[in-house]
Amino acid sequence: MDLLKNRKTVYGLSAVVAILVIVGIIFGFNHYKIAKLEAQAQSYYSNEDYDKAKEVYQQLADKTGSQKYTAKLTEVNKDIEAQAKIKKAEGFIDSKMYYEALSILTRMSKEDSKFADKVDDDINQAIPGIKRELEEYIDNMDYKKAVKAADDYLLLLPGNKAIADIKETANKSAGSSSSGDSTKVVYVQSGGSSGGGSSEMARMNSLANRVLNTTQTITSSEANVRSGPSKSSSAIGTLYAGDSVYVYDVKPVPGRVWCYIGNGGWVSTKTMGYN
Repeated sequence: MDLLKNRKTVYGLSAVVAILVIVGIIFGFNHYKIAKLEAQAQSYYSNEDYDKAKEVYQQLADKTGSQKYTAKLTEVNKDIEAQAKIKKAEGFIDSKMYYEALSILTRMSKEDSKFADKVDDDINQAIPGIKRELEEYIDNMDYKKAVKAADDYLLLLPGNKAIADIKETANKSAGSSSSGDSTKVVYVQSGGSSGGGSSEMARMNSLANRVLNTTQTITSSEANVRSGPSKSSSAIGTLYAGDSVYVYDVKPVPGRVWCYIGNGGWVSTKTMGYN
């Protein structure tokens, strides 16, 4: 009886040990697979292959439910978005759409330090093209257009000496000062059907004279840039609170003044805090 009892005890212990060994093997294998996937994801990430890194981190997050991998996914998604912006900007540079490229790159330089070197390289790549564009305006004696385009670029790249020098050349060639055209507003009379009344239009005309040929700051959280001086004109871009714009021309209408800010864009003074 004692021998039988001892055998049962041994068999029981053996079974427990076997189960523990199997559990250990399974746990160790899963741990190995997780570690292997993590190393793979990190390798993709280090090589800036963010799409593949995202796939692997998604697998890790699904398998483990760990916040660590969820946080990594958020980081990778941010990098993918930044890469897409850079690629879009580089496409604009290739198409000689330098203002559009700089609008993306200069905003990125403020928001994402990780890609600062790449952004700076792309900005530097755009500068020679911008210089050629401005110099062509001067060669064609279109000095006003050269000054306006230079001012547009200087809003994005304040203090850029190459662009500022070309603007100065254009101003001297045109026999004008660097402050640009000092033309005053042509007053618009309000008709009965347009609403607003003469006092309202007088106020808008006065506002138009105040903002013409000045640099203004956007105060709205988002401001549509339109293709013409009308709310019915299509939106061709967006400005954000804190952005600066130079007002080259104005069109006062009842309730607001439309400001021409270059590159075919118009914004309302309402977006600048003038109501």
